[in-house]
Amino acid sequence: TKPVSQFLLDAIPNNLFSSLQQSKIVQILVMSCILGITMGYLPADKKHGTQRFFEITLQIFQNIISYITIWLPVAIFCLMASSTSIVG
Repeated sequence: TKPVSQFLLDAIPNNLFSSLQQSKIVQILVMSCILGITMGYLPADKKHGTQRFFEITLQIFQNIISYITIWLPVAIFCLMASSTSIVG
């Protein structure tokens, strides 16, 4: 078992992107809270620009996922076609 102080030090990531890649939920949650609190203290004009950045990023990822969802049945059919052609 780790002491509480070591847990708190481990909760703060050294690199946010490596935490995202390794799915370290506690570190991602801590950084999200820090980012949210920091955005709360920004002036209104900078806050609007930051919120717009995150909205645009969300829209980009939603578009990517929707395109994947549209073409996924075709890709699965192509993968199944090669397997079924071997079986006959």
